[in-house]
Amino acid sequence: MTHRSLQGYLLAAFLSILLPTQGLAKLPPRAQRAADAYLRELVRVERSEGRLSIEPLFVLADSLDDAFFPSPPGNFQWTVQAVADYTAAHSVEGLSETELDSLQTALRGVNIFVGDYVFTYLDTEFFLSLAESHGLPADLDFLKAYAGRYLGSESVQDCVHFGTDLIVNQHGVWRDFRARHAKDYVSFAADEDQNVIGQLMGTCACGDSASVESELDHFLQRFPTDPIAPQVRARLASVRSGASEVTFNCPPPHYN
Repeated sequence: MTHRSLQGYLLAAFLSILLPTQGLAKLPPRAQRAADAYLRELVRVERSEGRLSIEPLFVLADSLDDAFFPSPPGNFQWTVQAVADYTAAHSVEGLSETELDSLQTALRGVNIFVGDYVFTYLDTEFFLSLAESHGLPADLDFLKAYAGRYLGSESVQDCVHFGTDLIVNQHGVWRDFRARHAKDYVSFAADEDQNVIGQLMGTCACGDSASVESELDHFLQRFPTDPIAPQVRARLASVRSGASEVTFNCPPPHYN
């Protein structure tokens, strides 16, 4: 889609709030297609008179990260100039601050972060509100679970907070969702639950061995027949015997 047609669509989409689009920069082709597809679906949802699935919109929102910040190909030559050229041609990271602000304003429901790391993430409150007003029960259940998936760690490199039952409870939330809505948000729910399991089987514990024992034991009490239960039992036994791979009171990473 051309820059002119994207601007025209954005103007139509946000005419109700008089959003100016003249300052919206031309995006890299892949990013432009992804943004337009997301906004088109958003308007379709918001204008719907009846209830409909929000999942297609969620899928498009989730795809924006790869479209906005694509990884270079495998044979990429990692030089300063090559990275600068690739970023300018393919990533919204190459936009000016003003242009990024304009893009961010247009993309309601999705936040863009450009700093030491670059990524997009969903505004869960926005999507929850959309599900409440336009979505189906599966949308609302999924987005409630998605909004509550915080497990106590700010980074994938952080230690794991055992002994709070956050992990146990989150696994229960995703188990319940997958049981009630087996055909909805299948890959997303599976990935979120797998992340929970990855935390449960983590080897860098923020606290002592008692906190790890508590979380593992509560998991087995609540989910004794879970597919992962045999591994959890083995981990619990190894923690109790002092032979586990878990580092207790694991220090957080130090960033330069």
